[in-house]
Amino acid sequence: DEWMDKKQNGPPPDWSKWRKIPASRATPQQDPESNDCGVFVLYTADLLSQDLPVEFTQEDITDGLCRHWIGYRILNKSLDN
Repeated sequence: DEWMDKKQNGPPPDWSKWRKIPASRATPQQDPESNDCGVFVLYTADLLSQDLPVEFTQEDITDGLCRHWIGYRILNKSLDN
């Protein structure tokens, strides 16, 4: 829906090449009162890109664990690992 809203005149994406990753009750949920959505997105995308389980908590975000990992990966140019 977001793509259609922004790219009304462009060709539709080939959804057959996309792999759906199902959510579960264990999928991390952001605290609605926090402003950590970017960290949630980056950390989740990093884990998915490495075929690792998406297992972390709001506390991992708040305590800085995920932020430190994202910073480490960027500073060490290890995004292709």
